[in-house]
Amino acid sequence: VASRGLGDVYKRQSIPDGYNFDFINAEVIMERMEVRDGVFVLFDGQRYRLLVLPPLETMRPEVLERLLELVEAGGAIYGQSPLRSPSLENFPIADRKVEAMSEILWGDGDVLNRQHGEGWVFSEGSIEDVFDQLGVEPDLLGGDQEELLFSHRSTLDAEIYFVTNQSETLREEVLGFRVNGLVPELWDAVTGEVRYLPVYTCLLYTSPSPRDATLS
Repeated sequence: VASRGLGDVYKRQSIPDGYNFDFINAEVIMERMEVRDGVFVLFDGQRYRLLVLPPLETMRPEVLERLLELVEAGGAIYGQSPLRSPSLENFPIADRKVEAMSEILWGDGDVLNRQHGEGWVFSEGSIEDVFDQLGVEPDLLGGDQEELLFSHRSTLDAEIYFVTNQSETLREEVLGFRVNGLVPELWDAVTGEVRYLPVYTCLLYTSPSPRDATLS
């Protein structure tokens, strides 16, 4: 998951194949996000392993305080430490709060990737390097991921993958999903047809037509 403000710094090509991301804002971080077992969880069921910060030198102290709580609870963040508040509200106390909390999370700069509380703070290396250190496996394997887009949402009894064909041609792909202990079903997002797949090693994704979509 990436905070809004990244612009062109973290485009899709900087995300390794098999992973996905969403943009969120400070309101979501403050009011709708918590950490369970090292995973950021939103109230609608979306789950994220890493929070990527925008490449800015400023952050509101209340947002940074919430990030501090999330990291201490087990969350992992990636980005540079903010230096000051973005506004003159409550100046200079707000800047001092940002400096103090940044030092708690990022330290004095001697250790660029460090653990704090139950979570992690990463400030160097690629996103792929961070995933390797966290032990996060790709969520989607196989296929031409330049032409396929996907999203993944968890419910109490299911893992839902929404896969779309972005090309102008019919495609047939063999895909693997990061799911254990569940039997796959293939849902047609257009017709609502559900196909049960009792024998499988991985799901065979077939797009009925260009720019079509399938749920699994």
